[in-house]
Amino acid sequence: MLSERWQLDVQRHGEVTPDGADYLETRLQSALRGAPGPVGHVRGRLSRHEHEKPAVIVAQVRLDVAGRPVRVQTRGTTVAEAVDRLADRLRSRLENLDRRPRDRAAHPAPLPGAEPRVSRRKSALLSTCTIDVAVDELEFMDYDFHLFVEDSSGTDSVVVRDADAGYALLQTVPEPWNLVPFETAVHLDTEPPPVLTEEEAVTRLVILDEPYLFFTDRATGRGCVLYRRLDGDLGLLSPAPAGRSDG
Repeated sequence: MLSERWQLDVQRHGEVTPDGADYLETRLQSALRGAPGPVGHVRGRLSRHEHEKPAVIVAQVRLDVAGRPVRVQTRGTTVAEAVDRLADRLRSRLENLDRRPRDRAAHPAPLPGAEPRVSRRKSALLSTCTIDVAVDELEFMDYDFHLFVEDSSGTDSVVVRDADAGYALLQTVPEPWNLVPFETAVHLDTEPPPVLTEEEAVTRLVILDEPYLFFTDRATGRGCVLYRRLDGDLGLLSPAPAGRSDG
């Protein structure tokens, strides 16, 4: 339900017409009628990204529902396509809001006496892209982190959700001066990640009691992410050699 103080601000970036902003407002008004609680200030955004070929439209909305932050972002080749996807996804997110834990970082504790173990290893071909595109992918897939190769530096990098800054960027070799310019508000971590073996990474993750850990693999020199799975075990995501992926 919408509160009496509900407000919508729509920003346009790139070649997006006022009609596109009006369409976004109309679709958001409709989607938010099903909100499970009072809706506060809503910020919508439409951006046209010419650096991608063909150009893409990114639609974004930020709001809070009964004090709980909600952010949805989608992409399309036209404003209508991006906005329609945004409205559908926002409606689905609101329907499932009360079923999701309030703290995304919360993770299940292992069984008493159980040793932490890596039960899932995934080797993936990393996309080479800009920070903006990496954040778009993180939001589109609803990830907590996204591992990629930054386009200018060619460095293994990861964007993660950050409670204070919104997003943070970590790189195996931090090069804040050597990045493709980006629009998204992202905190740049200038400290390199630890260089560890898999066993050392598991120990550090358990000691720090964090949901995930970005580190440089001592054997390969590549950036990897060790993370906690919903079943309480650990997963390991690492870059695949060219031409190979574990799906």
